[in-house]
Order: sequence, then C-alpha cells, then structure tokens
Amino acid sequence: MLCPLFFIRFNSRHIFRRNAGSIPTVGSPTKLSEGGRRLYSDKDLKKLNLILFLKSLGLSLSTIKELLESSSFEKILKTLLAQRREQLLKEMDKQNKQLKSIDQIKDCLDNGLFITNNIFADIENTMKKKKKLFWLHTQIIILGLCIDAVEIALIWYSFATHQFLPTILGFLVIFLIVGWIVAHYYHRVLYICPHCQYRFQPSRKAFFFAKHSPKTRKLTCPHCGKHDFCVEVFK
Repeated sequence: MLCPLFFIRFNSRHIFRRNAGSIPTVGSPTKLSEGGRRLYSDKDLKKLNLILFLKSLGLSLSTIKELLESSSFEKILKTLLAQRREQLLKEMDKQNKQLKSIDQIKDCLDNGLFITNNIFADIENTMKKKKKLFWLHTQIIILGLCIDAVEIALIWYSFATHQFLPTILGFLVIFLIVGWIVAHYYHRVLYICPHCQYRFQPSRKAFFFAKHSPKTRKLTCPHCGKHDFCVEVFK
C-alpha cells in the first residue's frame, strides 16, 4: 500500500528494506508483525515522506541516514530548504523571462514581423516603444472624443440661436487643431516593412490616405518596393 500512496517505483523499495545486519535502513518500520510483515505507524509515514523529499533534493540514502541521526538535523534541514527555495525562485525567474520573451516574439509575429537576428536584439526596445505608442493612441482617441463633443455643441448652438458665424469659426479652429494632431501623430511614428524589416516614414500624402488599422498602415516600402500592411512603431 505504501508504493501507490507515495508514488514509489518498485525498484525504490529498498528504502524500506532492512539491512542484512541488525541496523534498519532509514525507512524501515519500527515494528514487525508475528508473520514478519512490516507495520508502519504515522510517525514512520511522516519520516518516510521526509526521506522522499530529501531524495528529491538529490541526497543519497546514506547521506539522509547521517542527517537523520545528526544532532544538528533541523539546522541542516533549514539550510537545505533555504537553498532549494532560492534555487526554485531562480528557476521561476528564468521561466518567467522565457515566457515574456515568447509572448514578445509571438506579438511581433502577430504584427507581421519576421524573426531575424536583428529583431532579437531590438525586441526589448520595441516593447518599450509599444507602450509609448499605446499612450499616443490613447491621447488621439481622447482628443478625438473631445473634438466630437465640441462639434455637436456648436451644431446645437447654431440651430438653437440661429447664429452660424460662431459655429463656422469654431469649425475652423477645430480644423486647425485636427491638423496639428495629425502632424503630431505623423512625426512620432515609423513603419516597418514586413518583407525586409526596413523602417521608414512615409510621405504625408501616403500617411493620410493609406488604408490602415490600429496597428498597421498599407504603404509602399521605399527599400524593397513591396506594397503591404506595414507595422506602426513609435519613433
């Protein structure tokens, strides 16, 4: 019953067997039945659990036996646990970094970027600029919503008061503000060709009239001449 209880392989049962002499092994039971069967108490099971844990740390049975018999067992165990904990934290940190790299590379692939030697070197910088690009998009959306609200207010004012001159002047001011927003946006972004990875800034005309999504814009690469959706990045 012990093997399935502790997930012990058949060839690991020597942990519980008795030596040829009178000294029991580290995992031997404290009692035997009249028929010679091993009887394990709760204390034995707790000790066995500890032995299996120490084996998982890479300790040999002979070393475990010495530790269990040592007067400084608790201090040694605390040291072993502290070392194991530190090792696990390092492994977790390494795995988290690997997961982050995987997510970053996947994000680049989802955005149409092919993995090259250069892109691995620039990937961290690209992720930082992605946050800045997100903030730029957020600013544009907020300003756009504000402009829409002002436009609605001006239209309502013109119909309510039958005074159209303030509305016309207001729309002229809005037109200038929109022009400034577009110029602000244009000067802060670049585009990466998905075919040759070339970074470029398109002409204002191409930038304004090109078909686009929140992350891409269909442009012609000045390096390879391909006309495709290029990935937008912060300059």
